[in-house]
Amino acid sequence: MLPGWRDDVLSAQNQPLGDFLRELGRYRPGLLRWEPALENLRVTGSFRLDNTDRVLSLLVASLPVEVQMRTRYWVTLAPRKNISTKNSA
Repeated sequence: MLPGWRDDVLSAQNQPLGDFLRELGRYRPGLLRWEPALENLRVTGSFRLDNTDRVLSLLVASLPVEVQMRTRYWVTLAPRKNISTKNSA
């Protein structure tokens, strides 16, 4: 973890996703969980802590993960499911 939390920013440099999510969970209301298969994916970047939903969206855009929200306060990250778009002829 890089300095930055004092500026409402969570910074990571090649950090395991599990460690990053544990830290992010401290700034987010409710339960933030993730499947063990995601634990060692790597995260690099600086993320504003004033909108943790946006941080989750950025993770989805940059990693092979998806967010499953039962409610805003019960969130699970899982490996992204591959959706085949093959046409049958």
